[in-house]
Order: sequence, then structure tokens, then C-alpha cells
Amino acid sequence: MLNRLLGLKSKILPTISSSSSRPSVVGVGVALFWDLNYGKPPPHLPIQTTFQYLRIAASRFGTVRLAIAFTSSSHDTRRRSSSTSPTTHQCPICRWKFVDHSELDSHFRDIHEREQSKRLIDVTSAKGFRKIHLSSKIENFKKAARHVAFTGSGSSDPTEELRRAGVRVRKGDLGAMREEILDALGRSGLQCAVLVSDDLGLTDVLKEAKTRGVKTVVVGGDGGVSEKKVELRRCADAAFTWKEVIKGKAMEAAPKIVQRWKDKDLLQRLEWKHNSSDTRA
Repeated sequence: MLNRLLGLKSKILPTISSSSSRPSVVGVGVALFWDLNYGKPPPHLPIQTTFQYLRIAASRFGTVRLAIAFTSSSHDTRRRSSSTSPTTHQCPICRWKFVDHSELDSHFRDIHEREQSKRLIDVTSAKGFRKIHLSSKIENFKKAARHVAFTGSGSSDPTEELRRAGVRVRKGDLGAMREEILDALGRSGLQCAVLVSDDLGLTDVLKEAKTRGVKTVVVGGDGGVSEKKVELRRCADAAFTWKEVIKGKAMEAAPKIVQRWKDKDLLQRLEWKHNSSDTRA
């Protein structure tokens, strides 16, 4: 299936104290936390393709340094395939044929997945015919990725697919998830956390992240306005639906959001210095 994508490089800014009395600077590092129980991806896309879009969007907030997926020990994450494995496996893009599905998997990852990552970046600045051409290529890749993901085996385990993509997978209940997230934020020096979930039980994690000077981004849902989704997103600094992530809207909006955060942090630093000067006087 699809494997890891290289994160987009972003400018690293100097670290400052995460004390609640001083503002933070966004850009040093981003952590991606995916709750597989309450942050279910769109069913029409392979989970590694979905992770590709998540990682690209998250990388626009800074350098992705950590990616962890959580699932309960009793949660069955397997996806069933509706088709049987053919004798030969043909790449739906370039038509190369492979005897083993794993060979097709590696080929698709090494060649076409990297091409897709470049298109996702280029399409944001493209215009006219080039934009139409790139958009068509992106849609064709999505169809091809679905074909590759659901051929070759009768069932697949998304957690195994995510591990192959370089994601750490943890099993445990909500309490264990909250503890792991807070521990990661505390020891990794990360200043932006992307949380993929609709679970209202993680509201306190978002609030705690803010007290540590960590910016938070929530991804999940289909754009509905249920009480849980509204409450969870209200606690975050930014929020996106799955549709916005897949269509690239989150990726496009991220730089503007980061700039707004930086402007706000700059004003807070100036205010902090002014108050400190008044205190010394």
C-alpha cells in the first residue's frame, strides 16, 4: 500500500519558554495525533493515502516530528476488500505488471506517491490549463490508490498500513491516549499539535496544550455542527473537516493561520516586555 511521505520542509524558528506568562513561537515542531476510534478517515480512500493528505496539511504548520495513531485494544480496524487478488498485478497509472502485490506496492510508493506529493504542492500556485491538468492528475492518482489498496488481499489492517508509513501505533483506552499525548508534548519541545478526532473526551487535552503554549489544530467530521464537534473545535486554535484536508483547503489555509498566530505572538511579546519594563520602573 502507500507508504510514508516526506514532510514538507519549513523554516525553524528559535524556541522560547512555554511558560504561560510568555507567548510561544510556532514553527519549531508539529505533532500529529490520530484517534482511529473517533477520527475515522473517509471510507473511499486507503488509509495511507489519507495519512498522506494529513501529513502534508500538518507540515504546513511546521516540521512534522512525531506521528502517533491510537486505537483501543478491542477496536477492529480491519477493512474488507471486495475483490480477489489477480494472478498478475498491474499498476493502474503506468501499466507496469508485477507478479507479487508487494512489488506493485513498492513501485507505487517509490514512483507515483512522490509524484503526487509534488502535484499537491504545485497545484496551489498553478493557473489556467496547468491547474486543470494537475487537478486531473491528482484525481487519477486517488482512483489508482484505491485500486492498489484494495487488491492483493482479502482484508487489510489500517494499523499495519500506518506502521509501514512510519506512524507509531498505540493501543489503549481514552485515559492512556490522553496521557501519551500530554507526555509527548511535554518531552518533545513541540509547539503545534494536530489532533484527528471527534471525541469530546479530549477537550481537556486541548486546554492543557494551550497552557503549555502549544497551538492546536483539530481534524475530523464531515462539516456537521453537532454539539461534540463544536465544543471540541472551540477549544482548538484551528479546525478542519476531512473534506477540507482531502481537497487541499487545509494545506492552503495553514500558512495564513500560522502568520496570524505569529502576529498575535509578536504583539504578546511586545506587551510582555512593556509590562516587564513598567514593573522594573
